[in-house]
Amino acid sequence: MMVNFVPHDGPQADYFITTNDNSKTRELLEALGATVHANENYTAYVWDSRLKDTFLSGAGVLDSNFRLGPTSLPRMPRSFGSGTYHVVQLLHDGARVVPDTFGILPVYYSDTAVTNRLHLAALVEREIDAHNSMSATYDYSGFSFQFNTLHTPVRGFKLAESGHVIIVDGAKVTTSQFHLDNSFEILSKDEYWDLIERGAEDLVRDITAMVDSDYPIYTDITGGKDSRLVFGAIVAAGRQKDVIFNTIANPSNEGQKIDLDIATGLVSRYGGTYNKASSVIGYSHHSAAANMIKRRSQVFGSYHWITPSDISPVRPLNKKPFIRVMGGGGEVYRSRWNYLLFTKTDLDQLATPHSILDMLISHQPKDRTAQVAQDYFYLYRDQLVSDFMRMPGPTLGHKMDSHFLNFRNRFHFTQKQSNAESMFGLSIANSPALLSAYRGLPSSERQMGRVAYDVMRTFDEKLPHYPFDKPLNPKIFTSPYHRKSMVEERELTLVPKPEIALRPRTVPPGVEFPTRPVSPDYDFSGILDQEIERSRDVILSSTLYKFLNKADLDNLINWSSERSIAQKSAIASKITAFADYTDSTE
Repeated sequence: MMVNFVPHDGPQADYFITTNDNSKTRELLEALGATVHANENYTAYVWDSRLKDTFLSGAGVLDSNFRLGPTSLPRMPRSFGSGTYHVVQLLHDGARVVPDTFGILPVYYSDTAVTNRLHLAALVEREIDAHNSMSATYDYSGFSFQFNTLHTPVRGFKLAESGHVIIVDGAKVTTSQFHLDNSFEILSKDEYWDLIERGAEDLVRDITAMVDSDYPIYTDITGGKDSRLVFGAIVAAGRQKDVIFNTIANPSNEGQKIDLDIATGLVSRYGGTYNKASSVIGYSHHSAAANMIKRRSQVFGSYHWITPSDISPVRPLNKKPFIRVMGGGGEVYRSRWNYLLFTKTDLDQLATPHSILDMLISHQPKDRTAQVAQDYFYLYRDQLVSDFMRMPGPTLGHKMDSHFLNFRNRFHFTQKQSNAESMFGLSIANSPALLSAYRGLPSSERQMGRVAYDVMRTFDEKLPHYPFDKPLNPKIFTSPYHRKSMVEERELTLVPKPEIALRPRTVPPGVEFPTRPVSPDYDFSGILDQEIERSRDVILSSTLYKFLNKADLDNLINWSSERSIAQKSAIASKITAFADYTDSTE
């Protein structure tokens, strides 16, 4: 039986816009709770009756002000900052969907429809491309932990590319680049630095808008470079005392201890606090099983990594939503696929269908999972190569970076499933100017991680010279793009202050807050086993996946269980998605 549709209950509002409306679609979507907006050439179904013709789904900086959805807007914004959002405008004769600048909140479209929920697309269309869904078996790294092709398993529906706006005009649905400059011409030193300075201003503007909002701001800080981008923007804005820093205060390994030492040293050096006034007013209770169903509906096979916190039965309820500002978007500025996966690739080789196919074949697994990866590659090979070729840029290095931007950077850092009770995470490092600066560098410079270093210098000359968990690339200082620094190659000293991360939460005098209830026992690994067993039976009894060999499926399941809980959760998610796709055709 197909998984129940579960609407978002956080800052997002679900919608399905179609130019091919009919009584069957209307009956289905109204029964699922949609409000109908009937227009001349299209019909919009929206899962929030309060929203007007222009509305925000998600959260982000619009016209230099931070907005948290779902909420109606008086007009289409003139400027779009960082965040995780869609602005939807329903006009009399057409509609527009403008996602955030990097498209972190995914949107899907076909020739006749656009939606933020792939589950709704499956319910309406009832057609699944099982061959394309097998791209999740290309390998078992981050490349296949989320969609890696623009064509989704719902036949006819594609993922809109990063930076694209979606337009409903008459009976047509089209997309076009709106936010990003897809030029890859090599920049001069002055052109590069102009973009670095403009991008740094973007980050300061956006963090200022968030801090000036009426919401508490949490900021992750570790020993890494990405979180220091955010920290630097806060320092440059002079707002380090207006946010609440967050670091794992009880390290369980050496890496976490290094993070704690560096992070607390920085917070102590520049000022700031780990204290937080408690605003918990109660706790919500949902069974682990109910949370799993929510995840299956809202993620619908687009991301494959389940954690125990995703299905935790007890969550705190706060007076106001907390905004968690993350630095994860910084990964788009340092050739991540080349470092993590396609390690043997010549970044400057011209991208052709043949060179992309060679790259994909040469980097497939060589372990116990190799047979599955190789035996089913033919099912989706042409689509994966075609979508790789569609990525912006002329070389393999450019295509890899654009693929990371369009897939890993979106699904890994977006809101996976709604939790109205918890924080809403945002990445502010998603700056079109910084992306243009990065894309305009030679491949040797892109690999150095110099964009993050140069932005940090713009915030504070000393900031990138305090220790990191991994040292800076020394080639940064001899590059023709380097501007001489008063610090140069010296590493400055930090004094760790781990005790400041352990300070107790502040509770106003005379105020009592509810005690967190004991969370019901739930066996996370056991729940994964149940999902795997149920889904395996559905898949093997279906005609949709008749090409999938039982022995191959069991080999994957057994390998993941032996490998790690992370791989077990990923395989459970993939197999569950295959089962949900199967059920959606019945």
